[in-house]
Amino acid sequence: MIIGVKGLTWATIASGGAGSAVVYSGGESLTDMIVNVDYSVERDESGFYADDHQIDGENSVRSVSVSLELAKLPLAARKTILGWTEDSTNHEYSETDQPAPYVGVGFVYGDRYKGTTVYIPIWIYKVQFGLDSENAATKGESISFQTRTISGKGMAVQLDTTGVGVFRTIGYAADSEGFATYAAALAWLKGKAGIS
Repeated sequence: MIIGVKGLTWATIASGGAGSAVVYSGGESLTDMIVNVDYSVERDESGFYADDHQIDGENSVRSVSVSLELAKLPLAARKTILGWTEDSTNHEYSETDQPAPYVGVGFVYGDRYKGTTVYIPIWIYKVQFGLDSENAATKGESISFQTRTISGKGMAVQLDTTGVGVFRTIGYAADSEGFATYAAALAWLKGKAGIS
């Protein structure tokens, strides 16, 4: 059973992904930020028929969608993850018509089974995010908490010369379905992001 998500980590793609390992720069790992993750897959599903029955098929991943609901989206993160511009002289961040950078993003799930919890880090190699609509409501009789959601399409990278496209990777410790501690899972994520 998945119990919780934390350890939001991301970094900008510096090079690689077209036959060599992806190298990231400017990585960040933030606590108390991630509220919810939605990772969905679109597949090419079809069958080939002969003699009135299916004799072959296709079920490959075409694309993935990633949506992150965040408790806070720091201004500096808008620059690194969404491609906003910063004017430090006037203390301004601006959303522009320029495309967002390609980033790798990861997080850690808690996974409990029969009383044992392991921590599973997930790294998505290449995503281009955009900020979805922002809403704010006045405080009335009761407080309604608003959050921000960023979403984007995940793209495959080729980490070697085999030509196989990879969308995400799940980390684990030897002889385990994950890591025994959150700290170990977060260290794995930071390694993927190039954070020393």
